Amino acid sequence: MSVYISLSSWSGMNSSGQAKKMAGVFKIDSHKADEVMRTLEMGWPWKFDKKISDQQADKAARYLNNLGFQVELIPLLS
Repeated sequence: MSVYISLSSWSGMNSSGQAKKMAGVFKIDSHKADEVMRTLEMGWPWKFDKKISDQQADKAARYLNNLGFQVELIPLLS
């Protein structure tokens, strides 16, 4: 089964450092990662537009939670 990952918020002290780490998870460039961080800081959620496997999503969610992100895994509807 595949899912989408959505980030609903972030809390922490070093947004630029966490943006770089988040960029690595999603394989996005630093400019896009900075845009995502600004979106989250304004209180808006962000959803990664590619579906990923449950196993990858579980790993990514744990890592992102440890970085201060609030993560939601959204199952694909059949």
